[in-house]
Amino acid sequence: MSRLKVILLSILFFMVGAVFSDHILAISHKQVQFFYVKSTFLNVRAQASTKSKKVGKLKYLQEVTVTEKVNNGKWWKITKPIKGYVFASYLISAEQKKQLEGETSEEELSIKEEKMTGSKKIFSGFSILYWLGGPVYVAEAKRSFDKEPNLMFKYFYDKMYPDGMTIGFFAQYAPSVKVVDFNDSGTMKEFGVAYKFSVDNDKNRLMLIGINLGYRMVEASGMDTIQGFGLNGSFQLAPDPDNSKFLIEGGFLSQPAGGNEDSSVTWEPIAYLGIGFLL
Repeated sequence: MSRLKVILLSILFFMVGAVFSDHILAISHKQVQFFYVKSTFLNVRAQASTKSKKVGKLKYLQEVTVTEKVNNGKWWKITKPIKGYVFASYLISAEQKKQLEGETSEEELSIKEEKMTGSKKIFSGFSILYWLGGPVYVAEAKRSFDKEPNLMFKYFYDKMYPDGMTIGFFAQYAPSVKVVDFNDSGTMKEFGVAYKFSVDNDKNRLMLIGINLGYRMVEASGMDTIQGFGLNGSFQLAPDPDNSKFLIEGGFLSQPAGGNEDSSVTWEPIAYLGIGFLL
């Protein structure tokens, strides 16, 4: 065989091999495969970019169907259970999933599945609050008196559940509560139960809206103790509960029923705002 034929055949084999290798690579990039989420939560995006719109979320060890790998394999296209793109490094194979399950106790898996927002299973801490002024109605006087603004301190302890709801208790204390036209100031103590709901499922922050029901006592030297039923509303925003202790809190305190032997004492919602720290 002449040297020219050898060269031509070599070139032909090279071209055929290149075509088939590209074809095989394309098929490997588009074949259907099943993988599992290894992070607490994984965002699904409309396009293969972190700047693209979020179209859903996947939870820990949830199965996904991968149909294509893009951006040099950094992003994978999925069709089930949500259509979109996910970051490849957060997915594992079925074999890796079995190994992970073997290394992880049932208790640890339960905790991971309950982390609905990337936050802690137990949500507790202290808040320093500024309670604004507002009208307090005294039935015996048949008029309202203005409560002056004052500081208030709060402790809360909530247990979080997978559906985004929390149930817990709270205690709060105002060291100096003063009402205009009264020469004396008193203290306010309150404790009760709290029911809160998550309204933001972003992995890196937590926002809770709550209803708090409490038993309240206002004590001052110049009068009998005022006892009342506290009906309060609250919101708490933790920008990054897994990595930061910082918390923003706001809401209102109201007393639809209460008083002492001398008179009924009630007030409509009076707002408060402050900052807190997670434990």
